[in-house]
Amino acid sequence: MKAIEPTYNWQTAIVDPIVGSSFFDKAAHMIDNARESISICIFTARYYRGQSRNPINSLFNALRRAANRGVDVRILLNQNFSDSQADLHNRFITQYFKAKNFQAAMGGKSTRIHAKLILIDNHITIIGSHNYSARAHKTNFESSVIIKSPEITLFFINEFERLWKSRMLIPGKVTQ
Repeated sequence: MKAIEPTYNWQTAIVDPIVGSSFFDKAAHMIDNARESISICIFTARYYRGQSRNPINSLFNALRRAANRGVDVRILLNQNFSDSQADLHNRFITQYFKAKNFQAAMGGKSTRIHAKLILIDNHITIIGSHNYSARAHKTNFESSVIIKSPEITLFFINEFERLWKSRMLIPGKVTQ
C-alpha cells in the first residue's frame, strides 16, 4: 500500500489534545491571549443566562473580552436544523453577541455547518467535536486538538472566509 503524502509539514506543528470538559477552560485561555483575530465556526451553541460560572459562558465571556480589547471576533453558526429548538438557540447566540461588539451570523441556506473550529491570530487552530453546550461539557465524550501552525491555520481560515461570504445575517431581536 502506498503511503499518503502529507499536505502540511506536521513536524513544525505543536499539537495539544483536549478531552472532555477541559476544552472550555483551555479555549477560553487561548481566546484571552488573542491579539488580532478570532474566527469560530460551530454547529450549535448555548448561552446560559444568569450562570456566570458556567464553563460554556466562560468561553463566550472570553470572546466578549477579546472584542472589547479590539480583537476582530467572528462567529458563524449552523442554521440548517431539523430541530427548531436548536435553530432558536443559534439565532439567539447570533443576535445576543452581535450586540456585544462582535460579528455573528448563521451559515448560508445551502450550507450545513457541522464543524467545531476556532481560529486565533492566524497561527492557532482548535478543532474537534466539542459543541458549546451543557451536554458537551457534562455528558458526551468529546475530543479536540489545539494546533499551533500558521500553515494549517491558513488552510482553515480560507475555508472560514468562503463560508463567511455565504452567511445569512439575522436581523431583529431573537428571544430565548
